[in-house]
Amino acid sequence: MSLPKAAQLVSTNTATYLGLHERGAIAPDLLADCTVLDERLQIIEVWVNGKHRA
Repeated sequence: MSLPKAAQLVSTNTATYLGLHERGAIAPDLLADCTVLDERLQIIEVWVNGKHRA
């Protein structure tokens, strides 16, 4: 499975299933929870509610 497909399965699809319509994508007016990974899938940044945390 490709990384983009896996990301969709654990973010947008999950948020939609759980009825979390304000989450699951990066778009205007949505709450931004985001983890940025490097090419080795190591965490390099974390954003929670649109605020940089790590």
